[in-house]
Amino acid sequence: MIRIATRQYKAKGVIKFYKEQTSIYSYKKGNLMKKIILVTILLSSFSAYTSELTILNWYRLDSRSTSNSAAEVCFSLTPKPTAPTFVEITVDAGTRVQGQYSTWIGPKGVACHVVSTVRGRVEVNVPSLQLKQELINK
Repeated sequence: MIRIATRQYKAKGVIKFYKEQTSIYSYKKGNLMKKIILVTILLSSFSAYTSELTILNWYRLDSRSTSNSAAEVCFSLTPKPTAPTFVEITVDAGTRVQGQYSTWIGPKGVACHVVSTVRGRVEVNVPSLQLKQELINK
């Protein structure tokens, strides 16, 4: 045991001395735990930065007609996932005509989905990797 400090307290006119003691091992455990938490945070943030979501194509299927709202969105995920990865697609977010679509990205790392849009705005989100990409087609 190592004596860290001696404090003096005054309680009801009587001076009492309290010795605070701690163990070297508890100090090392505290530092070790801080290092483990720091490494865990760094590794989790590193894995999120290594993946990249890219919208490859976003276009209306009939570009001459404004009454036809069909559009196609193609996107890729790098590096290619080893297992199918869930993807959420939001079209015209924040408007009354907002649309929600769901799909999967396979081991090739590329997927395309036909959606309906009025405003030409798409947002692709991969919740498991916390990746989001937005694109506006005017």
